Amino acid sequence: MTSVAEIPEPQATGRIAELYADIRDTQGLPIVNLIWRHLATEPDALEWAWTAARPLYASGVAARESAVLLQSLSLPTLGRFPIGMAGALGISANDFAGIRRMLETYNKGNGLNLVALSALTASNVSHDATEAPPPPEPEEGTQPLPPIPALGALDTDTVDLVHAINQFGMPAGSAPLVASLYRHLGYWPGYLAVAWAGLAPLHKDGQLRSAIDATLTAGAHHGRIAARHRGPTASGTASHFARTAISHFLDTAISRMVPIGLMLRDAFEPDDAPRA
Repeated sequence: MTSVAEIPEPQATGRIAELYADIRDTQGLPIVNLIWRHLATEPDALEWAWTAARPLYASGVAARESAVLLQSLSLPTLGRFPIGMAGALGISANDFAGIRRMLETYNKGNGLNLVALSALTASNVSHDATEAPPPPEPEEGTQPLPPIPALGALDTDTVDLVHAINQFGMPAGSAPLVASLYRHLGYWPGYLAVAWAGLAPLHKDGQLRSAIDATLTAGAHHGRIAARHRGPTASGTASHFARTAISHFLDTAISRMVPIGLMLRDAFEPDDAPRA
């Protein structure tokens, strides 16, 4: 299994680099999520999608609808990871903080993207919501994350673990798509192993798939509400590629990683960071 084609952030140049910078700044995130990096591989597709989606982020519509969506989800629980887990796995206090920051970053990005990209693919528009909220206040500078490692940069055992956990919640027969969060967590394979152990029973008994289906349905609903605030969506080759890719990501990646990311975050106690 390989990840989808992408232009990684360090390799972006010219207009792609400019768009990546605007995506980070507008979303208030230190990373560019995989869907945007994939769209960058097709001429004009990233430009088309970001032109259409940017107003949803800049206006605060995506943030508003995402907040409502996430609060509405009823998710299974993983239980709490014991404090001793970190020390037993050789995870330092700094590592532990990095894992939590990474989960929060991906949860924010996936929530925003679920709404905004669902709005781009919505064929009908809901008028149930109020007008767009005031633009959000600029956020303080976000803390950087380590670069996302390529699968080939990880050791064999970690790659096998990434593939194993990536299967959880994947729709049957769908084209493989390795979630960036799992690659990013490859810096801490011990944590990935614990996450695998927590998610495996929920995958086996169908609770995880039910949570993903509910997330996808909620995303479509809130996307229809947000859709009237989207930018221009002209047709053409770039539009076709982008719409196809976005639909695939919504079905197989974003709707899957929203509940998984939230469950992994909630498995941490508020004060459970290991001592330095």
